[in-house]
Amino acid sequence: MAMVAGSTADAVTGVGNANRSGNSTLAEMAANIPRITPKVLKQICKEMKLYNTPYLNDKLYLHYKGYTRIENLEEYSGLKALWLSGNGFSKIEGLEKQTELRCLYLDQNLITEIGGLDNTAALDTLNLSQNMITRVEKLGHLPALKTLQLARNRLATADSIAHIAECPALTVLDLSHNKLGEEAIVEVFKAMPNLAVLNLQGNPVLKKIPHYRKTLILAIPTLTYLDDRPVFDGERQQVEAWKEGGAEAERAERQRQKEEERAKQWNSVVALKKKMDENIAKRQAAEGAKAAEGGAKGEAQEEEEEEETREATPARLGGALIEEIPSDDDDDDDEEEEEEEEEEEEESDAAPVKRTGMLIEEISSTNSNEAAPQLPQEQRPAAATACWASDEPPELEDVDVSQLTSAELNRVTLTPAPQMLGEDEESCLVEDTKPAAAAAAAAAAARPLISEVDGSDDVVVAGANLTQTPEAPTPAASAWETAADAEQDLDTLD
Repeated sequence: MAMVAGSTADAVTGVGNANRSGNSTLAEMAANIPRITPKVLKQICKEMKLYNTPYLNDKLYLHYKGYTRIENLEEYSGLKALWLSGNGFSKIEGLEKQTELRCLYLDQNLITEIGGLDNTAALDTLNLSQNMITRVEKLGHLPALKTLQLARNRLATADSIAHIAECPALTVLDLSHNKLGEEAIVEVFKAMPNLAVLNLQGNPVLKKIPHYRKTLILAIPTLTYLDDRPVFDGERQQVEAWKEGGAEAERAERQRQKEEERAKQWNSVVALKKKMDENIAKRQAAEGAKAAEGGAKGEAQEEEEEEETREATPARLGGALIEEIPSDDDDDDDEEEEEEEEEEEEESDAAPVKRTGMLIEEISSTNSNEAAPQLPQEQRPAAATACWASDEPPELEDVDVSQLTSAELNRVTLTPAPQMLGEDEESCLVEDTKPAAAAAAAAAAARPLISEVDGSDDVVVAGANLTQTPEAPTPAASAWETAADAEQDLDTLD
């Protein structure tokens, strides 16, 4: 007996220890469960870039946080949209101050019953999908409720959804993937005056209601979308014909709609063709008017051009060309042009003519028999300067020295040119011809100076006396021979 008592006491002690350890574990778990606190709410507002002042926020995101209780939302009285999806809420609570709430998302939670919405009279959208709700209730006081989503819950009978008919403004109802299997649910939908969208996919009742789609279309006159397809007017007319005359009437109605659609399309094509013809006619008329206007303008322009041509063309009278009489202004212009040409000729005549290796000066004379004018004594050295300005050598055989006196020949001395090659002339020489050019320049230094006589081919040579007899060559004759040799050297260089 003692042993039994001892073992019993030990068992009781062990159970007590287990209970205490279990309680402590639950307490620890409860302490680690996240809660909706004012501090957490402010932190969420900061992260979501919302207002720090609670009542200024019209939306709040608290979805997928792992909360188990809706609390501490009293200060957020201005909310119009509240996301509480993906948490662990078991009931709807803590929304007493949310009087302006329009959208409430409570899907993916652990809610078993509907309630706690007494102060949300402005609620428009309520999402309670993926919960554990077995009955629809406490929604009749929401006059503005238009969208109700109850997919993937535990609704099974017509009585469990009968309360939906007490929501007169409801237009969108989602009851898909529940356990509804009674045909009586159709009567619930008939009592909803504004139901436009209905989704019953995934319920057993779809297989139990004969002609499911036709039945619901006939039962709900306002229905525009059923399950996964819209309800068009043509389909509704066919369903009504089916109700009146069966399948034959439905086929006839379908054929009538096809013919009507075909006629409508044909009428559209005819109207389009008519419109195109009208546009083409208008365009052609506009082009014709434009062409006529352009033709008139063209004729007028041609007449103007002909008139201008007649005015510009000299008149013909009796086969003789009558030229316009030049005006006084034209005579003045011609006289000015003639004067300019004469001045240019005088300047060109006054300019010294350059020959190869020597300076040829023009001696103005009107009669070749008259004696050539002599330069003053102080100007002769300047006149006796030679330069290389032409590639052609002088014609020495045309030189006439008969006009020179012996005193002039004896007075003139051979003066070498101070600058035989200028910078411009030297740049024209090829590099390998410079030595030959230098030799020719040295030879040309001994040439006599020649002056061209104006108005004749006589050339005066200023150098030495050439009237002596050939038996005794004079220095002037030697100079002449030296000049001829230099001329041959130049011909060889050229």
